[in-house]
Parts: sequence; C-alpha cells; structure tokens
Amino acid sequence: MDMLVIKALIAGGLIALMAGPLGSLVLWRRLAFFGDTLSHASLLGVVIGLIIGILPVFGIFLSSFVVALLLLLVLHQKSLSKDTTLALISQGALAIGLLSIFLYKQARLTLMDYLFGDILAITNQDLVIMVIGVILTLTVLSLYWHKLLATTLSPDLAAVDGINVRFIQGIFLFLLAFSVALSIKIVGVLLMSSLLIFPAATARLYAKTPEQMVIGAALFGISFIMLGISASFFFETPTSPSIVVCGLIVFLSSWSLLSLKR
Repeated sequence: MDMLVIKALIAGGLIALMAGPLGSLVLWRRLAFFGDTLSHASLLGVVIGLIIGILPVFGIFLSSFVVALLLLLVLHQKSLSKDTTLALISQGALAIGLLSIFLYKQARLTLMDYLFGDILAITNQDLVIMVIGVILTLTVLSLYWHKLLATTLSPDLAAVDGINVRFIQGIFLFLLAFSVALSIKIVGVLLMSSLLIFPAATARLYAKTPEQMVIGAALFGISFIMLGISASFFFETPTSPSIVVCGLIVFLSSWSLLSLKR
C-alpha cells in the first residue's frame, strides 16, 4: 500500500478517536456551530504562524484558543442567543482570516490547503503532532469525563454537587479548539465541523448509552475516513469532500432504514 495512504489512514484514525467523544459532547450541548466558529478562526492562525515564523498549525492553536476563550466569556450573556453569538463570531473570524490572507500575499499559497484540507499531504511531523495531541486530549477527557457529562446534563445540578461548571465548560471549549487545530489539515476550514458532527449524529441513531455513542462515533469516524479515501482513489475526486459525502450517505441510509423499521 502507498505510504501516503498509510499516513492518511493513521492520521484519520487518530482524529476520529478524538472526534468521537468531542463530537458527542457537541451534540449533547447543542453547540453544532461551534466547530465552524473555531475552524473559521483558524484561517487567521495560518497567517499568524507565517508572520511570526512558526508552523501554521501552532498559529491555528493560538487563534483557536483565543476564540474559545472569547466564547467562554460571551456565551453566558443574555442580550444575544447562543446561535446568534456563534454566527457573529464565526463569520467575523472568517472575514478577518480571508482579509489577512489577501493582505499577506505569502499566505495565499497555503490558502487552498487549509480551506479544503488534504489528508494525503500529511507529513511525518504532522503525524507526531497528532499522536501527541490525541493522547493529551483523550487523557484530559478521561480525567474529566464524568464532570463533563454532569455539566452537560444539568449545569445547575452539577453546581449543587460542587462541580466548578465554568471551569469544566472551559476545559471542553479548549479541548474542542485543540482538536480543530489538529484536524484542520484533514478536511479543511469549510468542512471541519462535519468531522465532529456526522459520526456522532450517526452513532446517536443506534446508541442507548453515552458510552455507546462515544465508541460508535469513533468507529463511524474511522469508517467514513476509510470509505472517503477509497472513494477518492476510485472516482478520482478530492479526498476531504469524499470523506464528508461518505459520512452523509451512511447517516442518511441509517436514518432512513431506522425510520422505516419504526
């Protein structure tokens, strides 16, 4: 098997393992647009990385964390709804990122890579960063899993039980920002949230417990990536959109079959 494909499968599997629990939490918390907001902000991170002379992925980390902190501060205000706040920050971040890339001409060469992603362009350095990032993310998730579930089900009851709800929400948002920064090279800015939402949404159709949904989301994510890479080779189509389309087909097929059974 071609080494490029092996690297792509390893990278995709790593990201799917991380996206399983995070995507499930995103659906449970009704924050489906949060991935879009962070991925749009990552364009500005690409420019920041190029300007200060570091890898773009570290610039993406920086911009994603700043946006996560901003969201943590503003999501609890009452004057605007959560969806409105996310839409404002998402579109504003995308516009600033695109404008920055236009003004900083050296960034234009990498624009398409980060808009649409290219899992087949994964390097050994990218893989090392992903392995470390996924291990860190899964470790933190395992340490705070019960508190994350408690604050998701009922923040008020969690607070009564002595859980620092704001701190746990911050942990979740920063983990999500971290995962977006790690994953952006696989499916790109425009399709990033699909990597979080589609596997979790499909697993939700079959799961009866939170743990089943998390495991199912990870397995579906790995399957979507394998199917997408295979389809892109067979039909000679771009890999990232192929992954998303395969995920959409599996979700719609599952939903249709289960609806007919009911």
